[in-house]
Amino acid sequence: MKRRGLSPLVATVLLISATVLGGVLVYQYFQNSFTHAKGLSQDLMIAPNAIVLNSNTTLVKVSISNQYDDVVTVLNATLLDSTGNTVTGTLLKGSTLPAQVSPGEKITIMIKTSTKPAAVFLTYEVGGQVYQSEPVQIPG
Repeated sequence: MKRRGLSPLVATVLLISATVLGGVLVYQYFQNSFTHAKGLSQDLMIAPNAIVLNSNTTLVKVSISNQYDDVVTVLNATLLDSTGNTVTGTLLKGSTLPAQVSPGEKITIMIKTSTKPAAVFLTYEVGGQVYQSEPVQIPG
């Protein structure tokens, strides 16, 4: 009895199709992984600085840059001491929260406090979701 297999032409077409399909699946997997990782990255840049005015007054300047493709609304800025406890502060005139930051825009808020804080974190909203930044150390 004579057995017949696939013709070489059909076998070649099937192998090329399987290779292309596999390549597309691998590409999609890595593209989705990259998009997810980008979404987890920090797209709100926070640069704090403290200026000690006298023994019981410190001025904290927080520069905020929006790297998102959407408007960010900064809802709150929380100061922390070296043990992680909240430090109370008062926004200076000209600094208001909530504050909207357009894509690519940079704003600065000024906070007066009676102690020197060690870190600051922000609560902000973008795309209908509320996020908290990681605490950023205040140099000095």
